Amino acid sequence: MLAANLSLGDKIEALKSTESILRETRDSAVQAGKLAVLGQMAAGISHEVNQPLTALHTYTDNAVSLLEMGRLTDVRENLGFIKQMAVRMGKIVGEIKTFARKPTVERLEVRVGDVIRQAVMLVDTRRRQVGAQIDVAPIDDGLMVWADLQRLEQVIVNLLLNSLDSVAEASEKRIEVCVTNENSHVRITIIDHGPGIAADVLPRLFEPFFTTKTSGQGLGLGLAISRMIVAELGGRIDARNLEPCGAEFTVVLEKA
Repeated sequence: MLAANLSLGDKIEALKSTESILRETRDSAVQAGKLAVLGQMAAGISHEVNQPLTALHTYTDNAVSLLEMGRLTDVRENLGFIKQMAVRMGKIVGEIKTFARKPTVERLEVRVGDVIRQAVMLVDTRRRQVGAQIDVAPIDDGLMVWADLQRLEQVIVNLLLNSLDSVAEASEKRIEVCVTNENSHVRITIIDHGPGIAADVLPRLFEPFFTTKTSGQGLGLGLAISRMIVAELGGRIDARNLEPCGAEFTVVLEKA
């Protein structure tokens, strides 16, 4: 009996020791994950902000020199460039703030057709720059989803802009948007006829600060923010490649 009690006590101590090790390992892993994200974020912010900051210094110095020479037209042009750089930095900060804070989402009945039409209108300038065509399949005017109007619009605009970037160099500059009523859910699908998503990029597509775009074209937060918004709305967002080419993004939301 004494031997059995000692054996049980040893097992309990061993279990406690194991639990302690697991807890420390978990805490270390969580902290390491936080540090990794912070490091990635700091590197991304530094990289994106450094260029406009350098430009601000250059344009400011130029404006002072031009002002001393009385070249007011050139000064005005430099001030315009300074404003552009300030706007760009503001957008970078705005993206980071949007990603960092937990959004307050109030789900209301939202008409899907209205969101799609507004989003298409908002990207029209970029569409004309690319020379692309956006085809929207007929949408039932009575079809509603539980969502936040502005946030859902933000998601669709972001997906359309990504699709426009994808077809910018494609032979077929066409994007298709369709909405499917699936009993308790609504599926919003955006298809582009670009080159598709690279195999090594697809698993990391919604990862914060991951981007294949060149410097100055974004922090890689657009899709991460979109996924966060859709999740807060109780839905999901997926992406896949199509054959022989192109990509498909799908937003699934609860039907109202």
